[in-house]
Amino acid sequence: MTMDVSYKRSRGISCLVLLEDSQTAGQSYQKTIFLENSIPGLIPCKVQRLNGEEHFSYDITGCQSLENLFMKEKFSHKDLEKLLENWLRVCDALDEYLLDMDYLLLAPSYIYRNMHTGDYQFIWFPFQVAREKYGFELLAEYLLPKINHSDKSAVSLGYGVYKEAAEDNIYPRTIKELLYDSSPSNPEKESPEPQIPSAETEADEETQRIRKKLLDDFYNEEEEESASHRIFAAVCGILFLCILIFFLWHFRLLPLFWIIILLLTLSASIGLGILIYFLLLRKKGTPEPLSKTPLKIKSLQKSSEHSIEKEIEEFPTSAFPPLKAEKGRNLEQPEKTVWESPTVLLENQVSLYPSLVGTGKNAGKTFMLKKNSLLVGKWSDSADIFLDEATVSRIHAKILREGMNCYVVDLNSKNGTRINGVSLAPEERKLLKNNDIIAFAKEEFRYTTPGFPLSPEPAEN
Repeated sequence: MTMDVSYKRSRGISCLVLLEDSQTAGQSYQKTIFLENSIPGLIPCKVQRLNGEEHFSYDITGCQSLENLFMKEKFSHKDLEKLLENWLRVCDALDEYLLDMDYLLLAPSYIYRNMHTGDYQFIWFPFQVAREKYGFELLAEYLLPKINHSDKSAVSLGYGVYKEAAEDNIYPRTIKELLYDSSPSNPEKESPEPQIPSAETEADEETQRIRKKLLDDFYNEEEEESASHRIFAAVCGILFLCILIFFLWHFRLLPLFWIIILLLTLSASIGLGILIYFLLLRKKGTPEPLSKTPLKIKSLQKSSEHSIEKEIEEFPTSAFPPLKAEKGRNLEQPEKTVWESPTVLLENQVSLYPSLVGTGKNAGKTFMLKKNSLLVGKWSDSADIFLDEATVSRIHAKILREGMNCYVVDLNSKNGTRINGVSLAPEERKLLKNNDIIAFAKEEFRYTTPGFPLSPEPAEN
């Protein structure tokens, strides 16, 4: 059973279009109620009939998918709470309109956040594929490895949701209880030990093995982070104790000047240690670069192994000498650091890595595409290529590197992405060629492949 997915943009309106075999449709009265009413929490939909087929067109203008929003970020308790509360509200609305909540598509690529209101909106698709392939279990498996382990409330809530989903015990009442129990305002509780469902409750042994691996990775990551913090604290404590003993033993033999110098040095060391400690706490484990082809999905995920995106093939750097790059900071945009060339590139210099070279008002900006996945936008916390311009969306596009090739994907940006003047559809994946001109809204860059000089000639179509 398959579901055709496509995206289109027309006159500033972005739409996600779903097509399914009419034989798998749910009860017709539910579809009629859905199309004739504006249901809170659901993305508005219109049906177009072409060649005897019904195309469900969902208006996703001004929205970003959960998958794109948290491509590089971790879920805090506040993030999980917001998502689950919005899910509860849409379940109440569906119950009020007598619609089946099992037809909600809960894959992260079909849950959208309205960037103006901050609320999550859901896609209701009245076909059997929604029940069988895109249920709450898939969402829970996506959330578990992306939880911020330093947020204990998020760990408690995320594991609780996963456990209930694995036992097929997801109901609004269950989620409300988990939200209440994991609230930071409640007395702290011991984190539950991971309980893997037994073979009796899991008919599929392969699914059970995958779930066990997810839980092992989940708790191992938390233990590794805690252990590293404890080791750092122990080393600093021992060092401080040694300095203190030395000072108490010899302070009478030292002149006042050296005592002051030692006190200042000790104070500076303590301050530096505290600073490093908090920086370690704030540092998030960046997830591995992910790749997925979101356009024209022809086959669905059969296990939770496929709910997590596959890593993009490593770039064969053996063909080129290593290049040391520094993280340069744009003085006009101090809050975001991006990869830039540390020196001015000569006119005929050969690029050793794929790169974006600014043109027009962006002349002088060069972004080396060293990572397998880079986000482009003006959301400083997430963007690898930070463009602080009013016409650029917070999450505008992403660039994927696969071997020797690079692709650009528009992430449902408001003003679109163009390649040599041709607009991309939302989520469309486009192969880049040497000297292609990429425009993120009005911000233009020239793409340069390894081994080619940074020449101004336009690309050949």
